[in-house]
Amino acid sequence: MRWWNKKKEPEKVVVVEERSMSLQEILDEMYKNKDTITLEEAKQIPIVATGLNLIKNTIGSLKVDLYKESNGKTTIFNNDYRVKLLNVDCKDTLDALDMRCSMIDDYLLNGNGYAYINKKRNIIQSINYVDSINVSIQNNFDPIFKSFDVIVNGETFRDFEFLKLLQNTKNGGQGKGLMSNQKMLSIAYNQMLYENMLVKKGGNKSGFLQSESKLTPEALAELKENIPKMQNNESDTGIVVLNKGTTFKESSMSSVEMQLNELKQRSEEQIAKILNIPLTVLKGNGTTDDYKNFIKICIKPILTKLELIYKRGLLLEKEIDEGFYFKFNTDDLTKADLKDRVEAYKSAVEGGLLTINEARNKMDEERLEGMDIMSKSLGDVIFDIKTQTWYTPNMDSTTDLSKNKTQKEGEKTDEVGDKK
Repeated sequence: MRWWNKKKEPEKVVVVEERSMSLQEILDEMYKNKDTITLEEAKQIPIVATGLNLIKNTIGSLKVDLYKESNGKTTIFNNDYRVKLLNVDCKDTLDALDMRCSMIDDYLLNGNGYAYINKKRNIIQSINYVDSINVSIQNNFDPIFKSFDVIVNGETFRDFEFLKLLQNTKNGGQGKGLMSNQKMLSIAYNQMLYENMLVKKGGNKSGFLQSESKLTPEALAELKENIPKMQNNESDTGIVVLNKGTTFKESSMSSVEMQLNELKQRSEEQIAKILNIPLTVLKGNGTTDDYKNFIKICIKPILTKLELIYKRGLLLEKEIDEGFYFKFNTDDLTKADLKDRVEAYKSAVEGGLLTINEARNKMDEERLEGMDIMSKSLGDVIFDIKTQTWYTPNMDSTTDLSKNKTQKEGEKTDEVGDKK
């Protein structure tokens, strides 16, 4: 028997354990456990970018005014130079709008928004935005009587020299923002990368190769080089020639794709909750009530913080004691549609809360001569708090509570109350 001439049967090699990979395993394999992301990477997440822009643009468009409340009377001071610094020109390379938006951006992402108050004696020369990545805080070690210095580029400043917009702070110098939720952000970012990979593949299916015989190192290296090019649409022809006995077997990804959609929805909901924005508002299909909730739970708290830091940083102690304060004009945020606004102003005029000209002014209409009047019906009874008297128009009579006497207009009363 010529056994040495007998042909050897080719070695048959069947590859690969067939099992469904979880979405997390796929993402970990592709992106090597990218559990932390940078600030710039976080801004690339669509839901994060949309939320940041919505909040910044909403607050940035509002005007802040200086008021004084004294003896129950409120006076507005629009000509104060600090109002111009906050609304128009902060005397920096940024205008006042960009400065406010930059502080809010740092506040939302890092929890810290800073601006330097450039002051000579008691006059503010400029308000200069400082990127939070250039700021470090040096705290003392007293947990009760806390104090800190602000260090920028190696130079030390006192804490009161800065406007500090902070969230989730425990020391008054530093806070925590969206970037502290690294696990959640990394899931959203990796999911975005995975979607990008699917788009680059142009719909090519995933799978594995099965070979009847062992491949040579050269053939294996060529295969490893060509397959990724085809999957990523980098091949000129989109075709890969397989060696004899090598076949491609498609793997099922339906369950993983279903997990991906659910994960994307959950990530968007969680990020929207942290930003305090209803998800329907972020997606542009929110109702009027959704928008009102957005203003109430997201915008109003930030406005309150800004008003407080403006008051503490830009006003003198004497001015604060005299009743001065800053407040944003939020009329544009709460404007309803035309019909609702007209009904509201009509009720305010008829109820004596506004004059006709004040109502026209709120609707951006010109004032009318002689319309600075309050309208009252004859059935109304008017009470003067200062003189403690009631006046009844339809009876043309006045009641003095201090004397408990009623008289008609034009009648005189002597010292003992007898009519003459």
